[in-house]
Amino acid sequence: PSSKSSIGYLLRDGRDGMERSTVEALVATSGGTMSLRDVDGEGARAVAKPHEEGVPTAEPLELHLAPRQLDTWALTSFTGLVSNAHSDESRDVADPLLVPVLEGERAPATGFRAFPAGRQGGIALHDVFESLDFRRSVEPRTREMVQRTLARHGLWTDIPEGAQRVDDVMQMLRTVCTAPVPGATFALARVPVLDSLREWRFDLSVKSASARRIADVLAAHGSPHAREYAPALRTLRDSAVGGYLSGVVDIAFEHEGRWWLMDWKSNHLGDQDEDYAPEALSKAMMQAHYTLQYHLYLVALHRHLQLRQPRYDAAKHWGGVAYVFLRGVTGAGDGGWFRDTPTPALLEALDATLGRRT
Repeated sequence: PSSKSSIGYLLRDGRDGMERSTVEALVATSGGTMSLRDVDGEGARAVAKPHEEGVPTAEPLELHLAPRQLDTWALTSFTGLVSNAHSDESRDVADPLLVPVLEGERAPATGFRAFPAGRQGGIALHDVFESLDFRRSVEPRTREMVQRTLARHGLWTDIPEGAQRVDDVMQMLRTVCTAPVPGATFALARVPVLDSLREWRFDLSVKSASARRIADVLAAHGSPHAREYAPALRTLRDSAVGGYLSGVVDIAFEHEGRWWLMDWKSNHLGDQDEDYAPEALSKAMMQAHYTLQYHLYLVALHRHLQLRQPRYDAAKHWGGVAYVFLRGVTGAGDGGWFRDTPTPALLEALDATLGRRT
């Protein structure tokens, strides 16, 4: 439909479509250079302002709203793919609950695990990490930044409980920044701000994005986790989407010549350490389709590096992917960290199956 065309994207009314009144207002202020007509044979519809006598005008341009001419073009996102609906909401920060909260069966959560779960908390924590200097997580100015950010989202007030909440977030930041990244040889505290892309936005040119074809690639070339996820991906509606996939990567960075993708997740999976063990995280990744999400991110960064990295070689220049479940990171072992490492064969196969719109 017309709302998925280029002009439709620019003129969205804030809901999910393009109001005719919006287009009419644009035409009315064009000074006669544009006109609007229906495509169903009713003829031109005069909405342009009359010209002042004696003032030369350009030949009017016709703006066609043709409902079925652009059916294969769309701007969508990971959110749109997994919801089986159009969505160009690029930033995925809601961090929904993935398990029900069972009142009365366990002792109340303490420390950072008691931090509010859901959309509001997820957005606030993403904003904290966007501003965080990993090497200075213990400094007073970091505490001030955390306090300001939580206050902006209605999660801090100047009472003892508010101070405790800031303390809990600060402890979590110190732990996440100093904990060794599983399967790597460094901690985030060694990554300078200037070596990272924060909230990196991309529009991925796609000839045809099909859940079934992506699942086939994961089954053939993916890690054991990706192969296990492939059947779940096939349950999504398999309508091919062409055009652009939009997304926002929480952070991409280079360390010792290798590139990493990371995503911060504040999802509440439970209050015990075992709720954030590798097996539990693997299931959560599949349940929320985060596995699809990071494979789309992989293609976006792969194409970016092909253009920007001198003598790019996927075998040499890739480090890996980490989804950091913040409530589960203790600094001891792999708890809270989901890790995967793409192979050159996987990257090339994903790139090929998505294709590029020409």
